[in-house]
Amino acid sequence: MTECKEDFCGLKLPLEPFWMNRSGIPHGGLNGSLIETVMGYAGCYKGDAEVPWFTITLNLNISLLAQSRGDMLFSEAHRVGGGRRIFC
Repeated sequence: MTECKEDFCGLKLPLEPFWMNRSGIPHGGLNGSLIETVMGYAGCYKGDAEVPWFTITLNLNISLLAQSRGDMLFSEAHRVGGGRRIFC
């Protein structure tokens, strides 16, 4: 985790050989897991790590536009709207 505050989270993940698909690029499921994780933290973190706030993903659609390069994946999420229980 690079940063986590209310309505924002940043994560980074070092790429290892076991994360790669047969083409030698990160598996799409890894991208999806990283995206879902960072979005959940951005929406649920309320300033106190000792007081958890729980959520579930209602819907997640991912379109992969290009392959990743390098040895690290970075992901950032900003909570931009929503209410008390559902956010985006």
